[in-house]
Amino acid sequence: MDYILSKNLGLDKENLIFINMKGDLVKQLDVYKTELLKIPEVDMVTFASGNPISYGRSTGGASWEGKDPNQEVEINVLMVDIDFIQTMKMEINQGRNF
Repeated sequence: MDYILSKNLGLDKENLIFINMKGDLVKQLDVYKTELLKIPEVDMVTFASGNPISYGRSTGGASWEGKDPNQEVEINVLMVDIDFIQTMKMEINQGRNF
């Protein structure tokens, strides 16, 4: 249990609120974000297509040069907005942010 509770997930999961938005709210993300940022206790707002800690959408069939053809790789897919990496306090190993 200690391992599960203390494992580094690559993001800061403290002080986050996840709200599942559906219907008309999805069509007004910019308005919703602007209103949330007016709340003094809210530092940042980001949107994603699911919860990054327990997200179930994935795809198989990933391929790259030199990949063992017998190796099966599953890649999780999460659509996010421009503020996601900074809001989640994630570190980028290589490359750059959006």
